[in-house]
Amino acid sequence: MGMEKNTYSCAFGKCLKPSRNGFLLMEAALSVLLVSMLFLSLVPAAALAVRHFEACRVRTELALQGILLDQTLYTSLRYADTITLSNHSQLIILSEQRKSGFSVRGEVVYKILSNGSEQPLTGSRVGAAVERQIVAKPLAADGRCFYFEGPYIVVSLCLQSKDGLYRWPCYMKVRPLGRIDEKNT
Repeated sequence: MGMEKNTYSCAFGKCLKPSRNGFLLMEAALSVLLVSMLFLSLVPAAALAVRHFEACRVRTELALQGILLDQTLYTSLRYADTITLSNHSQLIILSEQRKSGFSVRGEVVYKILSNGSEQPLTGSRVGAAVERQIVAKPLAADGRCFYFEGPYIVVSLCLQSKDGLYRWPCYMKVRPLGRIDEKNT
């Protein structure tokens, strides 16, 4: 008498008879089902994580630019010798024989340097793309960004994300230590 060797595949506490083809159809179907359930549960979670990461990046960029704008404008206006408002979107500052200032054009706040060139203070670019993610808009209903109110110069700007979901208002009244030249307003 020959001895037959019976080998059984045991999984989940049940023993199955061996298959001549290797895998059983039930085991393959169960494996595909588990892998697809795992995949379908991770894809939405990954998409949500990417959306939260992008929103956090935009809010962080907006806060950094807002703080920089607030500090730069306040310091420049407070310690200026002479302030002249040429129009409601351009402010000229004279201090120690240097002419500088700020202007708002095309949803970007620029710092006018002493040599006459401009440097953007706001607006971020994504990679090499020209589309700006942070834009500057006037807060005042009449579209003014800078104006005088008695002895104060008022800055009324709002930085916001391109989609308009996140905003950083920049509204301040600064009393300059120097004089205000109101003849050009």
